[in-house]
Amino acid sequence: MLWWNRREGNAPAGEHLLPTGSAQLVIALHDGTFAWSAPEGASGGWSGSVVHGPQATWYRSGPKTAGVVVGASFRPEAAAALFGMPAVALTGEHLPLETLWGTEAERARQRIAAASTPPATLAELERSIARRMRRPLLMHPSTAAALRGAWDAEQPFRLRSFARECGYSQKLVIGRFCESVGLTPSRYFRIRRFAGVLGALAAELGTPAAAKARSLAQIAVESGYADHAHLDRDFRELAGVVPTSYRPIDAASPHHHILR
Repeated sequence: MLWWNRREGNAPAGEHLLPTGSAQLVIALHDGTFAWSAPEGASGGWSGSVVHGPQATWYRSGPKTAGVVVGASFRPEAAAALFGMPAVALTGEHLPLETLWGTEAERARQRIAAASTPPATLAELERSIARRMRRPLLMHPSTAAALRGAWDAEQPFRLRSFARECGYSQKLVIGRFCESVGLTPSRYFRIRRFAGVLGALAAELGTPAAAKARSLAQIAVESGYADHAHLDRDFRELAGVVPTSYRPIDAASPHHHILR
């Protein structure tokens, strides 16, 4: 998925960037710098272009500079083809694109920045990504089957039974899944379940607090959590806040929690 965003002014407040389960490419079409920090204390900064590998939990980003930023969110099998390494090598990382693409990273950024309209900008971003793709995009059959499965609250992912049905050991299923996705199956599907909750909560922006409190228990059960307390624990670990403190930028940006 490709996206384009223009920030009209500097944003002094930071954000919690919440995990999506996939790698992200972000290209700033201005000269500003960005800072990030992880819950365990690691921190760094970037300018130009960065690859955020699959994240197991939230990280802090900001403040942010005014200007245009574009990016892409990748399917699991695309990481190795685009960046020349298995997804697990990118897990938890925030790498300058130059580290992976060399001098082509800045050339691509300049071509994208020269585009005159948002659609043209995204078209050039797509071309730049296509130039770097190396086929075939292969993954182990067990990983493909797991990603293709319709796992939800009614049929959650169960590693033991899944491995038995596929005819592979649990160790092999986990190892091959990590290679392509960058996360274990349990963590990945936990993040996907969490993403469904984020979407439901972000859609309720503007709902009265009392109604929202009543809906949390319902959302928890519908999303496969044992109860409201289970949702609170998972949310705190993956978002850094409890659901009642969650403040997305807007309904279309559920993975961006604003710090106030």
